[in-house]
Amino acid sequence: MSVERRGPLGGAQEYEWWKMQDPKLRSSDTSNVPVRLLPPRPIDEATARAAVLRLLERNEALRTTIELGPDNVPSQVVHAAAALEFDFLDDPTPHDHLYYCLDRAQAELDPSVFPAVTAAAIRHDGAVTEVLLVVAHCFVDGRSTTLLAAQFVDIINGLTGHADTDISGPQAQAQPLDCPDIERASTTTFWEQAAAIMPTSMFTPSREGLFDRHGAAYTTDRLPALLALVARRRATTPAVVYLATIHALLAAMSGGPRSVVRNHFAGRTKEQNDVVGCFHRILPIVVDVEDRPDLATLIGRVAGQSLRAHARAQTGFLQLREILALEERSRGALFAEGATVNFAFDDAYAQAAKAPEEELVTAIGESAGELELLMGRNETTADYRGFAGYLMVRIEDGVAKIQSSFNRYVFTPRQMRALLTGPEELLFALLDGEVTWPDVERLAGVEGPGRLRHAPTLPSESEPVPALATSAAAVAALTTAVEQANAIAPVDPDRSYLEAGGRLLMVSAVLAFLRERGHEGLGAYDFTLPVSLRTLAARLVSAEYEGWLAKIAELWQTELRLDTVGPDDDFFDLGGDSLTLAAVHGGLIEATGRDVAIVTLFEHPTPRSLAARLSSQA
Repeated sequence: MSVERRGPLGGAQEYEWWKMQDPKLRSSDTSNVPVRLLPPRPIDEATARAAVLRLLERNEALRTTIELGPDNVPSQVVHAAAALEFDFLDDPTPHDHLYYCLDRAQAELDPSVFPAVTAAAIRHDGAVTEVLLVVAHCFVDGRSTTLLAAQFVDIINGLTGHADTDISGPQAQAQPLDCPDIERASTTTFWEQAAAIMPTSMFTPSREGLFDRHGAAYTTDRLPALLALVARRRATTPAVVYLATIHALLAAMSGGPRSVVRNHFAGRTKEQNDVVGCFHRILPIVVDVEDRPDLATLIGRVAGQSLRAHARAQTGFLQLREILALEERSRGALFAEGATVNFAFDDAYAQAAKAPEEELVTAIGESAGELELLMGRNETTADYRGFAGYLMVRIEDGVAKIQSSFNRYVFTPRQMRALLTGPEELLFALLDGEVTWPDVERLAGVEGPGRLRHAPTLPSESEPVPALATSAAAVAALTTAVEQANAIAPVDPDRSYLEAGGRLLMVSAVLAFLRERGHEGLGAYDFTLPVSLRTLAARLVSAEYEGWLAKIAELWQTELRLDTVGPDDDFFDLGGDSLTLAAVHGGLIEATGRDVAIVTLFEHPTPRSLAARLSSQA
């Protein structure tokens, strides 16, 4: 495949690419971006294929991969456009259509392999009525989906002669790795100071290490005008006003002296606004609330902090994560992920927000006030960073649609509702007068003092996990990988990865070095932990161990008729007996050709301990 150019990763690309290096962080729900392309009228297959090819020609992001260079540094590689393979779904029912699109969005895309995008078309009566692209998130963001949909319509109109549209011309995608060198020192200092005052955690789940997801959706036509009007009166933006209300509610629920909310925003310069690519940023906004300010004062504080943080938004995600990780090491505690707010709107709202104040007041008064709230429990998964909640606000056609995920082990249903409907209630009250801290507490469901909780603790430096046959061999393997990938030596194994001089950008090369030598067990996330390399080395396992672990779990599932078996599940606690153990024993011998004493299975009743024993790792 012809290569047109190479360049460094942008800060947002760093984040999305880095997440894909660790199975604990990687998820098709967050690693992929589905892009729905709706033609203005049904089209034939040839036109659909031609239109998608034009999209690739115009947008470098759709023909980019991420590869490690000779120096182990990842870079974006732009390839020449080439036609995509298409999948087709003919005359689907609404149910089939929905699940087909969901299934396509779950595809595992490798950002190092061209193309990191898949294409499918929905046909009715032989004509294409929809094209679905699925793109790796490290190449496109939410704004890009809107841009691509609009481009697709223009291209179709041009191809079919319905409009005189310019449908040619590739578009540059310049995403610098970090801020300019002249700003680097001041930017680093700013984030070091922010990390020093950031609360380690506003909440700790009632059950550690689990995310019991509750999805919620809230739709209102009153909130957009409220946000615009309050923003006008407070000389700020609707996004800042909304963020301030979430700060207020979370701070009231927590009761701590400071609040922190991660602000997920576009991260685009004016020049980048119409460029398809991945530019978004997620920055922690820290605000002092020890004096229990009224809402108007808090809006001013959030506006000031947001302005200062956004001015340093070009800092790459990994550089910021390195600063936070070193602060974690000094505190002896991990920063919780907490709550994140993502606020976006269409061009129509940007214009509507500039309307005269009288029109905004009228819009609020004419709102129907019928609030729709849909809540439902979903699945429980592992949680590695203290996730509390995510609020995605999208204003389109004058209506605010809020999609969210909450952790039930952090928030009660009443608090979830307050976080969804509370901003509107607070802002409506603010139009009539002052909103005091007790007012916020009542809305947040706080009675008496707040509920500040303890912070997540560090992983134990002596955590018992299956290790290599000799800890010295594990330590040597890891330190050598760190030295080779980062071109540093010698590395002190009693320091953390970052303290030893490692860079998070080089973690992929460290993992590749270990895999080439048959060592597994670590992911990108592990290298952010403020623990020593010696502790991380204890988590290394060989490829043989991983094979045994998978085989044992598979045999147990078959013989015990279970859907899943965890690595620490006890065979007999799951309902196993001597007869089923004999069947597992026979299955192991048949599958591996290795003579395994049945007494070994009695002595090691969990998949983890048995795999460690069979791979000589006990």
